[in-house]
Amino acid sequence: TELLKRALRDAEAAGDPALQVTVHRRLGDSSLYAGKYERALDHARAQLRILEAAGITDPELLTTARLKVGTSLNHLGRHEDAAQVLLPLFDEVRSQHGPASAQMAEMLPALAAAMARLGRAAEVVPLTRVAYEAVQASPELPLLTSSLLLNAHGLALGRAGLSEEAEPIEREYLAQVTRLYGEDDTRTSVAMNNVAQSLSRLGRVEEAVAMMEQVVAIRRRNLAPDHERLAAALVNQGVILRKAGKPDDALAALEEAFTIFEGKGQGTSRPAVQALMVKAQIHEDQGRWPEALDLIGRVRPFVDAKKKKSKPFQVVC
Repeated sequence: TELLKRALRDAEAAGDPALQVTVHRRLGDSSLYAGKYERALDHARAQLRILEAAGITDPELLTTARLKVGTSLNHLGRHEDAAQVLLPLFDEVRSQHGPASAQMAEMLPALAAAMARLGRAAEVVPLTRVAYEAVQASPELPLLTSSLLLNAHGLALGRAGLSEEAEPIEREYLAQVTRLYGEDDTRTSVAMNNVAQSLSRLGRVEEAVAMMEQVVAIRRRNLAPDHERLAAALVNQGVILRKAGKPDDALAALEEAFTIFEGKGQGTSRPAVQALMVKAQIHEDQGRWPEALDLIGRVRPFVDAKKKKSKPFQVVC
């Protein structure tokens, strides 16, 4: 990173806008990889400013910079802004790079996730299907590109309520991710989580419970005990355990998850609020009305605020 920062200073001193854009792009990619999403967004926007100031209209450079803006916004949880940037880019990326390109593999998972958060997953299914069909017709694709596009299509289908179609695609994605990273990798646990969600929606709850046990176990082995991604998995586990008729186990998972989020100062985040909502539902199931009403009172301000901003409140972990 220090070498890139030095390169950026040299490019600025030389007044070379093309080189400045290249260095900002590399710095942005490094920031994304490190989870520094605000910094990644700054670098992406800097690319657009430099291109505009220099009068550079190269469509590929402009598309790449906008793509980085959109993916950074999605990582920051600004899903409506991300969708507004990424949705119009689909045709540009397809025409410039192809429907099964590395660029499409960067864009579509972010777009599918953003649209799912907004309750608009069905709108992106035709786009992810185009990429999925291109993957099926291109066996020579790099495994990483193929897996990312499978993930985008499976996510879009599942969130659009097409779980029967989503489940085999998500299993295909899981097989590819396992080949890439091994069975005990956190990235593999993401694919397992997706399969578990589809199984749950299909009513195959015991299979979903078993799959989520693996997800949580992998994250316990690979992440710190107070990591947000462990907490997110625990929320999903709690939801599925409630559906499986195991309220005590569900409450234990949800309470651990909320404790982690609260300890990180994220007690009002989407998955933290979802943990409280599901706890309230379990108390209601058990006829424990005072506890249920107390939790409902705690989450209502956040649910109401979300309803005012977009679609009805829905958490996708």
